[in-house]
Amino acid sequence: MWVTDDIAHTSTEQSKTVSETETLPIFERPEARAISGRYHQQLEKLKKLILVSGNAGSGKTYIGKILTKKLSPCVYMDKDTLTRPMVEELLVLNNSYPHDRETEVYLKKIRPLEYDILMKHARENLELGINVIASAPFIKELNDDSWLPDLKEEMEFEDVEVIVVWIESDENTMKKRIISRNAKRDEWKLKNWQAYVKNIHIESPISESVTINNSENYDTPVLSQIDKHF
Repeated sequence: MWVTDDIAHTSTEQSKTVSETETLPIFERPEARAISGRYHQQLEKLKKLILVSGNAGSGKTYIGKILTKKLSPCVYMDKDTLTRPMVEELLVLNNSYPHDRETEVYLKKIRPLEYDILMKHARENLELGINVIASAPFIKELNDDSWLPDLKEEMEFEDVEVIVVWIESDENTMKKRIISRNAKRDEWKLKNWQAYVKNIHIESPISESVTINNSENYDTPVLSQIDKHF
């Protein structure tokens, strides 16, 4: 009799539990919570490729290094650091001058190699499970409607989240920084400043970027803006 009563009691409790579970909204049921938990764990495990982009003198290197320290462990990659010696040598070999950044020789022949090297280096680190912060203008790339979607689609298969950070600065701030760094590659920009600024866009070319305003007189400090987004 005891066995029978036990079975009956257990059956009643199970029925009650099932009944109560079925009355819960789908997203609150135990099986849904388990799936949600696994999904969020998977999101936390996603590797990150952060592209720090912007015009010359906007402050990409400065902010890229701040992000690297904040989001450590990760690796910081600067296009110029990785490729400049090669670029200067190739320009000379192609009958241009080492600091050319304006002619067709650079734009058509050399520039694509720079970005290819940067992105391949980034991919190698991502394959090793290392988050990457890559600093370069990325202006041509972000103005190409297919470039970022294609990159995101490719990275999705590798469990990599792609984040674009656009560094925004006003014209006066950028000019002051360019003068201050005194780089040979900026000589053409400074000599032809009005022509140069007519062909750049202060705001991000895409709507889905994280924008950090690094203008000299901007109200919100850079660190506060970074903390807000990261």
